[in-house]
Amino acid sequence: MAESKPLTYFHPFPRLPIELRLKMYHIAMQEPRLIGIEWIRNENSYHVVPSSRTPPALFHLCQESRAEASTVYEKRVFQSPWASIRNRNNEAPYIWYNAGVDIILFGDKCSSDTVLAFIRDRHVVQRLAVNTNGKHAIDVLSAFHGSRNAMLPKRHACDGCSGLKEVFVIVDSRLWNGETCRSNPRVSLRQATSSGSTEAEVRSLRGFESAITSCIIPRSYLYSRFEKWHGGKGPKFKFVSFAPIVMDNDPRVYDGMSVGRIPAKFFLQQQKKLLDDLEQRTGCSILISAEDNDSLTTTEVGFHGSKKLSKLLRPNSRTISYVSEDYASSI
Repeated sequence: MAESKPLTYFHPFPRLPIELRLKMYHIAMQEPRLIGIEWIRNENSYHVVPSSRTPPALFHLCQESRAEASTVYEKRVFQSPWASIRNRNNEAPYIWYNAGVDIILFGDKCSSDTVLAFIRDRHVVQRLAVNTNGKHAIDVLSAFHGSRNAMLPKRHACDGCSGLKEVFVIVDSRLWNGETCRSNPRVSLRQATSSGSTEAEVRSLRGFESAITSCIIPRSYLYSRFEKWHGGKGPKFKFVSFAPIVMDNDPRVYDGMSVGRIPAKFFLQQQKKLLDDLEQRTGCSILISAEDNDSLTTTEVGFHGSKKLSKLLRPNSRTISYVSEDYASSI
């Protein structure tokens, strides 16, 4: 029997009842978009990265889908008031934004000051994502919460992010690098399965973990500074990594795990047949990050397949971790 493939075209769609068509439009609107923010160094301002300004596909599909999308998406401007980017009417360019779904992303080229500048401009957003690189955890969390602490410099004072419900802390991952560039429209988020691959990345992540814990646990040294988040009133924090978007009609997911760098290198060089055999038996693609330099303490093994198969593969792939360091390093 021929292997079935995900459906990519459905020509009778216009003949479906209007109720079904509208329901499908709303399902499509539940796919989160990452809206990247970047800092314009020579202007001391921020704006939305060009790849995030493209309207959602529903605005291009047909008149009916555009009308329905307009009831959910709203026009928003996410840039400094003095930023030079303007449209032909000399107005700040807007984007279509789904407040309950889309995620504002502060990537690795944004500093803590970028986050603070964005928050001080009183943008009302529900979901934020922040890369840990080059950012001071306490400064970022203080901006999200709001701070009027007299001990802090005046430039750090702000009222916080109104309506914030979720914060995604992005953990660096070297899997699927070809598709995980910043704010690529074909990129989504997955649960983090690594703590970083270098000592600097691990330290940065641990700093965020410690700061978040101190914000929400009574009697911790930061607890009193985050009173608006007491009693479970703060946002939910999730640790995530980038991954390609999983289509609704594709049952496969992206998953991963961390292993030692030397054993992973050994498997890439000497045990390719074993990995090929695992892929063939499970139907799950296995990817080992090929990046190799002395600054890396661990590497990652990625899986692309069904959730069930990914869970089954984890114990098998852990054999990579048990390879003798001495034997592997002798290759």
